[in-house]
Amino acid sequence: GEPAPDRVAWQGALAAGAASFAVEAWMEFDGLISYRLTLAPAAGDGPLTVDELQVDVTFADSAVSQLIANSGAFDFRTAYDVRTIPAGEGSVWNSLDSKPAMAKGADVGNFLANLWLGGDRVGLNFSAENDQGWTPDDRRPAHEILRRPGQVVYRMNVITRPVTVAAGGRSFGFLLLPTPAKPEPPGWRAWGRVAPGKPRTQIGVVDQFSGRKLTDTPTRGAPGVTFTLEPASWEDAAAQADRLHQAMAPDDPLLFYIDASWPTLGPSMKDWNHDLWAGTGRIAWIPEVEDYYVWIINEYLKRGLIQGLYIDDVSMGRTFSLAATAYPFPDSERGRRIGYNTMGFRRFLMRVYRLFIEHGRPPHILPHMTWCFELPAFSFVDATLNGEDRDIAAYAKRDCVDVWRPDELRIMGNAPKWGFATLFKGNVVGELQPKQKALAENWMHRQLRALFAVFVPHDIWPMFAETRLILPSFVAFGMDDPALEFLPDWVLNGEVALEAAAPDKLLAGLFRKPGKALLMVSNLADTDQEVTVTVRADRLFGRAGELTLSDADSSLPIPHWDYRGLEHDTVALAGKMGDATAAAVLTDGAPEADGTAAALAELEEAGADQRREEQRLAMR
Repeated sequence: GEPAPDRVAWQGALAAGAASFAVEAWMEFDGLISYRLTLAPAAGDGPLTVDELQVDVTFADSAVSQLIANSGAFDFRTAYDVRTIPAGEGSVWNSLDSKPAMAKGADVGNFLANLWLGGDRVGLNFSAENDQGWTPDDRRPAHEILRRPGQVVYRMNVITRPVTVAAGGRSFGFLLLPTPAKPEPPGWRAWGRVAPGKPRTQIGVVDQFSGRKLTDTPTRGAPGVTFTLEPASWEDAAAQADRLHQAMAPDDPLLFYIDASWPTLGPSMKDWNHDLWAGTGRIAWIPEVEDYYVWIINEYLKRGLIQGLYIDDVSMGRTFSLAATAYPFPDSERGRRIGYNTMGFRRFLMRVYRLFIEHGRPPHILPHMTWCFELPAFSFVDATLNGEDRDIAAYAKRDCVDVWRPDELRIMGNAPKWGFATLFKGNVVGELQPKQKALAENWMHRQLRALFAVFVPHDIWPMFAETRLILPSFVAFGMDDPALEFLPDWVLNGEVALEAAAPDKLLAGLFRKPGKALLMVSNLADTDQEVTVTVRADRLFGRAGELTLSDADSSLPIPHWDYRGLEHDTVALAGKMGDATAAAVLTDGAPEADGTAAALAELEEAGADQRREEQRLAMR
């Protein structure tokens, strides 16, 4: 809480009747504000009895329409609620019964590690390192959203049952962060969408996914993904990095894989005897762990071996470590209550960001999180990779259109409101039967078209997907134009209008630059629709005149993939994630039965006449 060149601090106090409040706060350069409030009896009075304590934050209802909540539960794939704020009056949402399937982060109560409220342009994020000072309650919500005429109110129910406050006071704290904390990265929509020979033809090459890990030796490597941080030797790491760069485009960054939850700490930490895992199975981001991570990354940086970081398993970092953010709690079986590593992870990323700058390198920092918008830390990233959930089993009839709701993607996508690029990892699990190569290609063709149809109009770019299906459309358009802008359908204002039998099942995404635009129209309905598109040149380009139209869809022909490459990372759509049965449990719906046998005949028929498919989707 001390002032610094990049931080200001202040204090305040107020009194009302028999109660007094002291406020201590500080704000850092990205707008993050930390508040600590202490409730106490007024001077000279005896103990204070408090029946309830609520903290309200009021918004204009025109500014707040969306929420992202995260409980910090162990399984991050069940710890979220992403939705449009419900209509109505009074309490319209709360953390007690917001979403029946949302796992709770603590053994008592329903406290949330993180809650973001906002709209398509801006928002405000609430988080805390723990709920010390609150009254954990299984019968009352810790967090509520209320509607009043012209207003949306976020309410923290800090005290929900009578407590006695002694002269020493009762304290609680929380963090606020306005979003976006910074502008979106310039030119990010060209990452991975430009022709060979141009900068950033790949978003980044991750050493662990490339078959040549920096922590291995050139002649001996561990199978699969490992969470090792220290190399076998620095000479081996340099040799591995050199071979990786030989196979990469000159301007593509090499990203060093690290894990935020389950790292393998190296020999340099072997004498450290803190209880780093503390009963949650996740590392506790205590100061010594922060220092270790920063030290090892600086060792790679100062040798010129890496240009960025890929940080896996970013997920609120729940911990029971009293050396981190957990606190003593006699009413619990453990005698302590859970805390979250939000600020430890933030401090680490801030320090690493500065390290890259000090070494004269632009910071390429890419955390992979599933539903976990750990926004206080994301002020120091240039992109996030969401997804890896709601898996599609091999030969399933459903696809991304069936499992990802447009309102969810509208809330989680849209890079300008976050200040970082929004990437997504779709997921297919199970084997695609090498003996059925043609059918596998046909099935993947349909899956990939669905993936691009639902994600790209929400300003989300799939990563670790087979992009060459649709890449020529973007390469020909010229995504590296500095004047490029993206207009999702919810901001289109007459530039483009769509008419169809079911217009609510259509999505439009418009990439625009001077004198040229690329329009993507997606039909999310279960049946074909004939769509009439009306384009107004005066609104689109600021002047009236004739438009020349052409079909830019490169994704109709079914490509013939090298099946060995396909099988290596499960058809290049995100990597194997275990068997389909285990994955199905993680989806929102009921577990999906193996549809292989029934799907094969249907796919064979669907792929029998490619000319018919091209005619069906032709632009007229």
